[in-house]
Amino acid sequence: MNQFSGDAQLPPETTTAFASDSAASKTEYGLRHNSLTPWETLAQSVAAIAPTASPVLTIPLVFALAGNGTWIAYALATVQITLIALLIGALARRLGLGTAVLGGIAFGACGLVLYYGRLAYLEPVIALALTCGALTALRATDPTAGRWGIVGGVLMATAIATKVSAVFAVAGILLAVALEARSPSVRRWLGAAIAAIALVGLGWLLFVFLPNQNAIHVDLAIWPQETLPSSLGALSKRVLDYFSRSDGALTLAAPALAAAFVGGLILLLRWRHLDAVTRRLGLLAAGWLIVGFAVLLVVPYRPNRYVLPLLPAAAILVAVGSSALRPSAARWMRAARLTAAAAVLVVLAVPGLVSYAGWVGQTASTLPDAEAAIARLIPPGSTVQGETAPTLAMQARAVTLVSRPSTGVNMGDLYVNRGVRWVIATPGGDDIPGWAGAHEVAWASREAVFCFEWPDSVCLYRLP
Repeated sequence: MNQFSGDAQLPPETTTAFASDSAASKTEYGLRHNSLTPWETLAQSVAAIAPTASPVLTIPLVFALAGNGTWIAYALATVQITLIALLIGALARRLGLGTAVLGGIAFGACGLVLYYGRLAYLEPVIALALTCGALTALRATDPTAGRWGIVGGVLMATAIATKVSAVFAVAGILLAVALEARSPSVRRWLGAAIAAIALVGLGWLLFVFLPNQNAIHVDLAIWPQETLPSSLGALSKRVLDYFSRSDGALTLAAPALAAAFVGGLILLLRWRHLDAVTRRLGLLAAGWLIVGFAVLLVVPYRPNRYVLPLLPAAAILVAVGSSALRPSAARWMRAARLTAAAAVLVVLAVPGLVSYAGWVGQTASTLPDAEAAIARLIPPGSTVQGETAPTLAMQARAVTLVSRPSTGVNMGDLYVNRGVRWVIATPGGDDIPGWAGAHEVAWASREAVFCFEWPDSVCLYRLP
């Protein structure tokens, strides 16, 4: 592996290749380079998974990353694990353990979920808050429906506060529950949930928005412009385009979405034979999924991660559909039931797990070293621009600005207005800063001071 040394004062036209032109770099592994084979490394990893060894290893690692924030990390993890356990228990009590587990597999083994489970994005948190909030509707016919409505409203408001796009999923959930508004207890749950969302929104306005108007204005300024279709033809084209340009979302989530569609059909066919709670659960999942996808079909900016908060609804439909089918399946021969269950599990789990194994096997181990090298190059107080700037310049004491020319994000003159003198971009790619044309001499004089493969070539450029 090529080691980079030196400081930011490099001679002109210097380019440093990193971990891309050495054959030896492709045969190195994570533990004790050149000492352990991949299978020996795997054996060590498996051996470390033990009731006594795991806490001993995990806690120091978490502390090394989080420092004094370790207690917060463990507190959040404990809350999330508790909520997940409660979710599984709630579904198991209402639908049966087997169907609840099937729904969990539909979600947990989904390729899109596994992909973003490896990354630091907000969508998994939104999905958890939406799921917890939505499932409080199971108590909408209890004497304590109003209290559960408050809990559900706070959880759904948390999802919206985490990312405002969750408002559409929340609207779908509330609209679905409103279809049962003839019941006084359901009305109490619905009213309490809406009131709780409104109160949390008011608190956000008073304690977050008003004291931080300038920062929020900057956040809003970098949002891509969302233009709605101007005609029925444009709307039809945008809807149809999504099926071929979904940023891989439909491919990664295909098993879960297909199973949810089948579950929804079973729900409709068995509607008269289902109890009120199962109907409500199916309705809110359908409303959540339909309204959420309807918005994605219309807006122009729709990255695949926006589908992730909708997948719990798909998993619920899978569980509801399998629960509705259970009385009919009980008349099948045992061998037929086992064969059908095995086939469903294979269809739901194998594609995502295979994709995940491929990602793990292909993931380069060069990122930490590249981040350290970039941090040594960029002087403290500098401003760095690029789509991957926050990740690659994470260790640098610098301001990082995300820009995406393809979607029009941060296309202003950051060279003048923000003093950008460092740019992270793909050589010959389409991620050229929007201001490059206005400062042709400066852009033409850029120096590629550091390049590496991740997995495509990425370079850090210095400008005069």
